Amino acid sequence: MRIGVGALNADEVLNLKKEGYLFLKSYKPEATTLEVASGLAKIVSVGDLVPETGIGAVHKVIPKNKAETNAHSYSGIYGLESFPFHTDLAHWSVPPRFIVLRCVEGDDSVATLILTSRHIQKLKKWLPLDKALFSPRRNITTHCAVILPMMFSADGVGCIRWDRDFLNPVNESGRVVRDGIEGALKSVGRPAAITLSSPGDTLILDNWRCIHSRTSVPSGSKRVIERAYLEGDLR
Repeated sequence: MRIGVGALNADEVLNLKKEGYLFLKSYKPEATTLEVASGLAKIVSVGDLVPETGIGAVHKVIPKNKAETNAHSYSGIYGLESFPFHTDLAHWSVPPRFIVLRCVEGDDSVATLILTSRHIQKLKKWLPLDKALFSPRRNITTHCAVILPMMFSADGVGCIRWDRDFLNPVNESGRVVRDGIEGALKSVGRPAAITLSSPGDTLILDNWRCIHSRTSVPSGSKRVIERAYLEGDLR
């Protein structure tokens, strides 16, 4: 039994905890993303914390060519090409716990790829993730720390951060991870692939336990996804 617009049932919460992500097909397409996200947990409004980003509580993610957007963004770096695996806002001292991605207009040819904590455990056998230290490439927010461990704990949860484009290694283990992670990621197993194709399709990612990427987007795609960040316990 659902308590509110965005509340999850017990099985869904259990699956999210187990896998680190949850996909809800055509979930309440009549509700707004703000209603769904605020029903799940407390929303992190990036724009309130970092006004220069102009990002609100819910923001649209629309594929763009490199020349159409900020150079210090994934679209500005990669355009319509595939994005590398990463965690969102990895340059924050404690990144937001959950990411909600919700389809406004879908594209069957574009997928979000997810590597779970099981994949991360395999990575730890090959790379010194526990010892790797990084610093933010651009000190654009007070949420940045001087030194950022790749593996950290928050609220009793073992967490990972990763972003090859916005983190710089500051020790030898960090450099080993930077130079070896792309090859290692290809060896840890096939990622889950989720396609947001219909209005209301909703993907919830545990940003502390998973790393994710996006496949390439065909030119002319009308894909529109709305994204929100959440913190604290799920309702």
